[in-house]
Amino acid sequence: MPEPTTRPRRARAVLAVVAGMGVLAACSGGHTSTAPKSTAGQATVIARLSGSTPVGKAVTTAPFTPGLLSMSSGSDGSLLMAVPGWVARLGPKGDLTPAATGSKATSPSGVVGLPDGSFVTGAGDQLMRIMPGQQPAPIAGARGAARSLATAPPSGGTASAVHFTRYLTPVGPVADGSLILADGDAAWRMRAGKLTRIYRGSLLGHSYAVTPDGTLYLVPEGSEAALRDTVVITPSGTAKRLKLPASVPGVSGDPGTLTPLSESSDGKNGLYVHAIRRGGLGTLSSAIGDYVLHLHGGTADLTVSSAAPGPARNCTPTGSAPALKFPCPLPQAVTSQPGLLVLAGGTTYAVGVHMPKA
Repeated sequence: MPEPTTRPRRARAVLAVVAGMGVLAACSGGHTSTAPKSTAGQATVIARLSGSTPVGKAVTTAPFTPGLLSMSSGSDGSLLMAVPGWVARLGPKGDLTPAATGSKATSPSGVVGLPDGSFVTGAGDQLMRIMPGQQPAPIAGARGAARSLATAPPSGGTASAVHFTRYLTPVGPVADGSLILADGDAAWRMRAGKLTRIYRGSLLGHSYAVTPDGTLYLVPEGSEAALRDTVVITPSGTAKRLKLPASVPGVSGDPGTLTPLSESSDGKNGLYVHAIRRGGLGTLSSAIGDYVLHLHGGTADLTVSSAAPGPARNCTPTGSAPALKFPCPLPQAVTSQPGLLVLAGGTTYAVGVHMPKA
């Protein structure tokens, strides 16, 4: 497979823990917590963010841009966001801080919080682990030249000895404690310092998610990608297209033609997807529909919907509102925490939706 020409090559990154942080520290982005108690089905503004600092600007700008950021939950309930140039942390009490920064040549790629309070992110062709108070350390990816997409990946090996491509992105954990990695033309399962290749094929995408059973979801890169183009890779390594119903109550038109922005496991075997309906101009900023869908078992439910889709420039939500009539555009990235669906990034507010108990 030749190297793609539409995607810039990522040089080897140099990740640094921002000084004085412990994983995270002062240098607040002006974020204040405003989270009142809420009932199921209500969308609540849980934080307000300012773009007055470099990391705050990276988190709050460029709404409706596919691949703008990826988001994961930290072990303390915080949000970790990989945005251009940074891994940012949105703390439980409302502090927005830098957790790590990349080099001038590249940005951290993906982020996954781990149970011990650390997190991992892709740095060029290495997987870096960042622990509180410690410098970043590579835990996977051999030193030296990155693997070209024209070179076949091995079937597995010691994590520190396998050469990754420059497109390495951690996706998330699965039930057995393994970590799933997307690597340009291969998907890997990493556990106890060992790698097993679970799939070979194009994995260049702008959004990834994995469910606890090991099912990997990939939205292919490119601004024209639609929800129906999502690739589903089963735990056995078989690739297929996402199964969608022909219609979803509350969603205009065919759900398969929506433009997906972000996706996340629901913590079981389903998927949350934030997707928009483009307007007549065909651009991402001219959205006429703004939805979060819950996909599970071949069905789809509308979970959150904006009553005012489009750019969020002059919209300032306050308090709580019905989740299906949120008064402003939805933040871009979505992730699931126990009993709470969270959206953040691309706006000056983060939103939490309290989910009904199963």
